[in-house]
Amino acid sequence: MRIPVKLTRYAKNPVLCGRGDEKLWDGRGAFNAGAIIHDDGKVHLLYRAEGSVPRWPGSEFWQGTIGHAVSDDGFTFNVRSDKPVLDITGEDPMLAR
Repeated sequence: MRIPVKLTRYAKNPVLCGRGDEKLWDGRGAFNAGAIIHDDGKVHLLYRAEGSVPRWPGSEFWQGTIGHAVSDDGFTFNVRSDKPVLDITGEDPMLAR
């Protein structure tokens, strides 16, 4: 059963950023997130991340991966995966239905 949800823009965006340590798999940035409200009432976010691995030797672009973060309120994501949940070699990984 689908339950309608009204979304409004959060004034303190972004709710999730790269961790800031370029040595980490998601240290350079977190982008293109998609969220679900799970049966446990928590918001689960899948996001594209960029980190320390170049797409190819000498590249100025970074390999993308998919990460997972969890929030109790949808604004504060205190739980993040230690490793990518999907580690895809490619330009712009994404999940599609």
